[in-house]
Amino acid sequence: MAPIALLAALIAAAGAAPAAATAPEPGAAPISPTLAVPAATTPLRASLTACGAGVEPAERFAQFQGSMPARAQTQRMWMRFALERRPPDTGVWESVAAPGFNTWERSRPRRAGFVYAKRVVGLEAPAEYRAVVRFRWYGPRARLQASARRTTPVCRQPDARPDLAVVDGVAGPGPQAGLVRYRLIVANLGRSPAGPFAVALTAPAGEQPRQTVASLAPGERRTVEFVLARCGPGDRLEITLDPDGAVAEADEVDNTVRRPCGGG
Repeated sequence: MAPIALLAALIAAAGAAPAAATAPEPGAAPISPTLAVPAATTPLRASLTACGAGVEPAERFAQFQGSMPARAQTQRMWMRFALERRPPDTGVWESVAAPGFNTWERSRPRRAGFVYAKRVVGLEAPAEYRAVVRFRWYGPRARLQASARRTTPVCRQPDARPDLAVVDGVAGPGPQAGLVRYRLIVANLGRSPAGPFAVALTAPAGEQPRQTVASLAPGERRTVEFVLARCGPGDRLEITLDPDGAVAEADEVDNTVRRPCGGG
């Protein structure tokens, strides 16, 4: 799988040691630092504090936060975030390279607790994301006291593409004897606009002239009409949306359906 382009930004938290200044990522919106005052009761926790699942890449983001309490004689606390993704095709968690992740963040000396957050923007969809947060405590003479690991809840990014579907079909009287007017209702069940695309209908007498739908907004329905010869008992119609594959969809499986020639 090709590497994805991710924009990450750090959110400073109280207790963090100063970091060297770095140039902002291209296209990354500046984020104002947030202040979370660590207390003596700061929990050991890895959290998902925000998850945006929009249609546009800039609207797809996740914000993770780690917190840790100091131990007896702790001098410094360290924290590192690793970003992981689970694509729907494999179902396996995999590491993702992202700016600002996989680096150790250090607290100021002798603090009661340490809270740090990281935000990543431009997530791919469909996929699920989480952060694995590692913690370390260092005592006098920089000796490692303890270490721990926690995993955040999942930020789910649903497929943002359109999804064409046949909603209903109704047969009615045709313009003359021996003909039937078949009204087909198609819809876009996805999260982004679709179109243009063709609609093909094959009756017992053969394929009918294709109809074209110029566009379908998310959630929009459209009625497409075909005039065909009256069917016999038990005859069925085969309906295919976008037979030429002009629309990249979230689900192509439901594009072809078979229905009784009498409708319904």
